[in-house]
Amino acid sequence: MPEWFSGPSNLSAVDFGILAVSVGLLFFIGLVVGRKEDTTQNFFLGNRQIPWWAACLSFVATEISAVTIISVPATAYSENWEYLQFFIGSFASRIFLAFFFIPAFYKFNCTTIYEYLKHRFGPETQYSATCFFFVTRLLASGVRLTVAAMAVSILLGWRFVPTLVLFPLCR
Repeated sequence: MPEWFSGPSNLSAVDFGILAVSVGLLFFIGLVVGRKEDTTQNFFLGNRQIPWWAACLSFVATEISAVTIISVPATAYSENWEYLQFFIGSFASRIFLAFFFIPAFYKFNCTTIYEYLKHRFGPETQYSATCFFFVTRLLASGVRLTVAAMAVSILLGWRFVPTLVLFPLCR
């Protein structure tokens, strides 16, 4: 038995089949849809023709990660639903963003909040915010990678360290 393998997988052959079909379908959709995008404006902003409900779902999708799926039910249960206030606040912030920031983005023809900060407060603010975002995103991504690799190592019955090393290579 290889050293990286710690025991039997918790997944059946059907589970592996569903996983393989899902990953294959994901790559196929990416290839087909990706060929239609010919400019960065089209790719990042959808030519500014995205309906409001799709933009809202995009906000929600960017907030969900493996950590969310693994930790939110346990946190909500252990805190007697006090965690619900986060989701109420998150919904309220989306309304705030829709009414105040999106019109400002259109006014300055911005793609990101960092471009807006440059127009509104100058390049120093833009660079500072970018650096803080980069550091915090790097730390958060490390936590998400670790949690996802831990879940995969448990499901596949592999040791954690080899899974953590191989996991980013499969993305």
